[in-house]
Amino acid sequence: MSKRLIAILALSGASSIASAAAVGNIVFTSKTNDAVMYYNNGVVSTLVSFADPDVRLAEILRAPTGEYYVDSGPFPVNTGNNKSALYRIDNVFAAVPTVTTVKQGYDMANPSGMVWHAGSRDIVYANNAQSEYGDDTAVYRGIRAVNVDSGTDVGSYQQVFVTAPTVRTANDVLKNPYAGNDDYYVVAINGGNHDFSSADASWSSLWHYNIDSGTLAGTPSLMVNLGDTSATGLAKPLTFVRHASIKESTREMFVVNAALDIQDQSMNGIFKITLNPDGTFGGISMLFQDMTNAPRPDNIEYNPYTDKVVFSDETTGAIYQINPDGTGFELVVANVGSRGFYFVPAPGSLALVGLAGLAAARRRR
Repeated sequence: MSKRLIAILALSGASSIASAAAVGNIVFTSKTNDAVMYYNNGVVSTLVSFADPDVRLAEILRAPTGEYYVDSGPFPVNTGNNKSALYRIDNVFAAVPTVTTVKQGYDMANPSGMVWHAGSRDIVYANNAQSEYGDDTAVYRGIRAVNVDSGTDVGSYQQVFVTAPTVRTANDVLKNPYAGNDDYYVVAINGGNHDFSSADASWSSLWHYNIDSGTLAGTPSLMVNLGDTSATGLAKPLTFVRHASIKESTREMFVVNAALDIQDQSMNGIFKITLNPDGTFGGISMLFQDMTNAPRPDNIEYNPYTDKVVFSDETTGAIYQINPDGTGFELVVANVGSRGFYFVPAPGSLALVGLAGLAAARRRR
């Protein structure tokens, strides 16, 4: 595992980082700035900047041991020049954080959503390779797992053409809090049907996903075909669902639908899925839609510290938040192109150690 220092702290806004961190503040990735940034009580600052022009940051994840991980998937990309990567960030709030390359290159190809595997030091991630990375015979599309200490990257589930519905274009993976340590959910942009004669015909789907704790091999089972209106009760199919998050206490899952402009975009927005006590599908309804400010929502995360649903929008590049009932729409940060969020936890967490150290360093100066 090679190490390289590619992180610098932006002096602009540094004093705000040193101030007391409010619970629920947001550490987020920015594809606009090729950076990991920090939203602190209305002030935005840069924590880590990446000099490589091929970096296109996606999800951000904090390990139980305190370090952060961000994945990157350049797009478009020339086949043979794949710089998809997973980076580790230590001391993210320090004056000069340390960035380590955990894994770069194939079989990793445009990684997106990722989750910590409780039974090992592996990150399970969605490998959403676009056509520029190669065809299905050359590129592993589906779910993979990478060990953060060794960089060993293994296949968990590879998408295949079988009778629909099937896992196709997996884009997010998240923990199922209502089942065992090896149970997850997978969001698949496609796979609800097999008619890919036009982009309009592609349906999205959600899956239960069980991982073998030893081999990390995964087994999907259908949760709901989001294109099947007889199953969802919606007026139309959902054709571009790509991220999800859960409010555990109320058994609510929030998902984004972001159909392309060549598709029917009338169903673009935030949807709420009601989960049964065992985490299975109960029902779905549109929660929020704003085709002016958020026409193509991207990532979404429930913030348990503020009881807000936070989401980004690909078209406007902004971060927004709403209440879990769909009210209270407000702008958080403009023009950052965020694709991943992490929320500052309660005082005493390891995530705050770097903040305290930075504050002390500022005082000494």
